[in-house]
Amino acid sequence: MPWTSKFTTPIALKDGRTASTLADARAVILSLPDYQHRRAYWGYAATLLMKAAQGGQRATIDNAYWQLMRALKDRMMV
Repeated sequence: MPWTSKFTTPIALKDGRTASTLADARAVILSLPDYQHRRAYWGYAATLLMKAAQGGQRATIDNAYWQLMRALKDRMMV
C-alpha cells in the first residue's frame, strides 16, 4: 500500500493538522525536533509506517496508527 493509504479514523492534532494518511503521519514525525526522533516509540512508529507503505496489510496500517497514537499522546499532541 502506498503512502496515500488512509487510516480508518483520521487523527486530529492539537495544532489543527489532521493525519489521515500514512504520508500525513510521516510528515508529523518528520516535523518533530531531532531529540524526539531518538525516542523508541517514535522510531517504532516510523518503522511501522514504512512497513505499511511498502505493501502492508490493513493490520499493518492499524498497528502503525495505534503506535502513532501512543507516541502522540505521550507528547500531548492529540
